[in-house]
Amino acid sequence: MPIASIEGKEPLTIGMFSASHVVILLIFAAATAAFFVLITKFKPKTDKSKEIVLKIMAVVTFVVHISVIWYWYFAAVRSETPFKLEPNFLLPLATCNVIAFFNLVIAFLDKKGRVFKFLAPSCAWLGIIGGVLSVLAGKSGVLDYDAIRSLTSHLLMFLTGTYLFIAGYVKIRVSNLTSVIAMLLFNGLLGLASMLVTGLYGMSQNPMWFDDGLIEGIDATRGWFAALYVVIIVFAFAAVWEWIKIKNPVDRWYMRLRNFGNGKETEEGNGEE
Repeated sequence: MPIASIEGKEPLTIGMFSASHVVILLIFAAATAAFFVLITKFKPKTDKSKEIVLKIMAVVTFVVHISVIWYWYFAAVRSETPFKLEPNFLLPLATCNVIAFFNLVIAFLDKKGRVFKFLAPSCAWLGIIGGVLSVLAGKSGVLDYDAIRSLTSHLLMFLTGTYLFIAGYVKIRVSNLTSVIAMLLFNGLLGLASMLVTGLYGMSQNPMWFDDGLIEGIDATRGWFAALYVVIIVFAFAAVWEWIKIKNPVDRWYMRLRNFGNGKETEEGNGEE
């Protein structure tokens, strides 16, 4: 059910940087600023409190993400039309869907375990990058609950990814690329599997942006290219961060890589001043 500007008039619409989208972006910017102020002022100090905050954020993000299912159901009941569940909620067609799910998984894992330490960096980086891109790109069409829900869930995914860094669960390191690349490859495999399934049933769903790019009609924004851009962004940001924050060159990524190549693998420490 679309949101009407004035009863009896055409419903409001949304598009990239349209008036309605800009208003939502301003609201989101204020909410993000408030989040950072609160999390800085009342930063959880114990492991238990940090974990509680992460669990709440992950659960809220996931619930908001899938809440549109109930919206579609009650809309169908009200209009007396058959209820139809979009393939996007049945198949892993987009990276953000996968990250929203994995955020929920890692929130309940042992934070000192290997699985959490491996998955957390990819959830943090892809949550931030995917969240920002999705919120800025917006949605095109009628401004309804689905459009607002999509933007809100991506904002929450961005905040959850940011919190993984703030809480100290993930340190900004070039070595994060191991987790990020593994997750991107996993998403690629999910996309290929989804493409096979949707192809068998004659569905055109553009899984993981293989058929068309993030920006329609621009091949350079297709899935594999987008993954490459993510790797470049993570590497560039993390490398600069290490250069600025890690004073001892021995602890920086290039020295650790050289030592690894010489068979002198060293344990990754904090190294920041």
